Amino acid sequence: MSEIDLEWVINYGFAAVVVVYLLARFEGIVKDMTRQIRLNTIVLARVTRQDLTKVEREFTFNGEEKK
Repeated sequence: MSEIDLEWVINYGFAAVVVVYLLARFEGIVKDMTRQIRLNTIVLARVTRQDLTKVEREFTFNGEEKK
């Protein structure tokens, strides 16, 4: 390992490890939140007696109305 590589690991190694750890943790959290939002959408559609497929067709994936 060259002196430059060793210096990079010393300077940025800990930060890189922390970032990788946090991204791995956040990925699971985001998946759980996405699943919960989908479930809430289904429940709300049923409670309000709306057709879920119709609602999904009228709105895009990110919740913005189609024009």
